This record gives sequence, C-alpha cells and structure tokens, in this order.
Amino acid sequence: MKRWRQVLMLVAAMAASAVPSGSYAAAAAPWELASDSNGIRVYTQAVPGQDLKNFRGVVRVNASMRHVVAALVDVEQMPQWFFNLREARF
Repeated sequence: MKRWRQVLMLVAAMAASAVPSGSYAAAAAPWELASDSNGIRVYTQAVPGQDLKNFRGVVRVNASMRHVVAALVDVEQMPQWFFNLREARF
C-alpha cells in the first residue's frame, strides 16, 4: 500500500507542475510541434527570459496503466530503458 501512495504522490506532483500558474500562464507561448517520427511527437515551448525551451514528448504505449506505473516506480531498473539516465530515486 505504501508503494501506491508514493505513486499517487508522484502523479499528483506531476499534474500540479503541469498546470502553469499566475503570470507565467498568461505569458506562456503555445506548444509547437518540433518533431513527429516513429510514433513520437515532440513539442517545444518558448519560456520568457530563458534560452532553453520547455519540451514534452507524446507517445502511445501499448500497455495497461498498471504496467506503465509499475515501470515508472521501478527506479532500480529505470536506467536500463531511460536514455542517458544516471540516477533515479523516489
């Protein structure tokens, strides 16, 4: 049960960080499609006052939500499938 609580906290944190707040929301540039290749769409967004852009990737996974969550919370195995990942922890 503790593991599911950690997963819910992670999902809640990800959702909260995905919703821009206040003046940033008003100043945020629209997301632009930068790449659409092999079923992976990559979007970028300019950030006022920053040289680097936000980015997000969208891909459809042929797996159940249970399997996707299981892969995301298995931080010991994450470096095997997450490109250039050096460390992962909860």
